Amino acid sequence: MLLVVVAATASYLDPFGLMEQPEAAEVASCDGTTMNLSGPEAELLSLHNETRGEHGAPPLCVEKRLAAVAGAHSKDMIERDFYSHETPEGVTPAQRVQSAGYDYSSMAENIHLKEVSRMGRPSTRDLGATFEDWMESPGHRENLLNPALKEVGIGVATGMTQKGMRPMGAYTVNFGTPR
Repeated sequence: MLLVVVAATASYLDPFGLMEQPEAAEVASCDGTTMNLSGPEAELLSLHNETRGEHGAPPLCVEKRLAAVAGAHSKDMIERDFYSHETPEGVTPAQRVQSAGYDYSSMAENIHLKEVSRMGRPSTRDLGATFEDWMESPGHRENLLNPALKEVGIGVATGMTQKGMRPMGAYTVNFGTPR
């Protein structure tokens, strides 16, 4: 019996970076405490703040209530297989944010639903494509670069859609300015 072992490098197995996973991060929240972000959430926060800096807007800090609302909306879109700012019952982003106890003078929301290249885990490439889509959409770009919006919550959820049976990533970014 002959056993052959083949060694392969990560770059050989993944020449296009489809499997590269972003790393989780601990970040300072808006209230000065620390908060853990998943790899995809940390990557999207980094992309937002880097791009805002390039356009003269201040960096966003992570606000815990906005993050909880964003995460819940992303999870809801995956679990109930819908793609909208409003839930199937008609609950709006403003209503979700207010229900979480976030008192704001202004707020905005960006969402996206996009197939992921690896089942269950968006790669850095998937996240970059999602961010590019937002930057190419005038309304999403305006929210992202608005210097008056100071705080953010980012939620990422993944799963199979019921209709298309495809692995999808749902992304919600809630921006806010507290009163």
